Amino acid sequence: MNSSAVGAWVLVLASAAWSMFATTSAWQAHRDSQRAHARLAAVGRDAQELVQLRAGLTAAVHEKQPETVLVSAVSTTLVAAGMPSSTLTSLTPDSATAAEGSAFSLGGSPFRRQGARLTLEPLNLSQLGRFLSRWRDAQPRWIVRTIELSPRPPSKRGDATDELSAQLVLETAFLDRRTP
Repeated sequence: MNSSAVGAWVLVLASAAWSMFATTSAWQAHRDSQRAHARLAAVGRDAQELVQLRAGLTAAVHEKQPETVLVSAVSTTLVAAGMPSSTLTSLTPDSATAAEGSAFSLGGSPFRRQGARLTLEPLNLSQLGRFLSRWRDAQPRWIVRTIELSPRPPSKRGDATDELSAQLVLETAFLDRRTP
């Protein structure tokens, strides 16, 4: 083999080696680009979720509403669940209490907690389920803390019944704007 053929082979091998190195570098850059794109997409999703959470916090920060608003909300929910408003036999709001030292405290302006006890009767489990479902959708600020069910006494004729009495304890948190 003469020196020009050897030189040509060396040049071909050097070109192949350089081409492989460049291809490897290009693939590495492509993989790095894909990883960066995935991280950017994740950051975009996180930012969107943060915006949604902040909007939810703004919606959750509300002021105390008059008792008549709660009575109206319960009556409206009963009707939406296909039950007569007379099913609400009692509604007793509790006084608001400070929620200091808890997750409800924000920026020096304490939140307050308000509870209410309501009794629904007569109703069956299916009706209670419909009421709770409609309540959760219509009144997300008021959560149901406890439910106590008790059977209703038999009718005067002595007939057994599936009717129940349900005592619910509701709770909400609100920002007391009068508190410094």
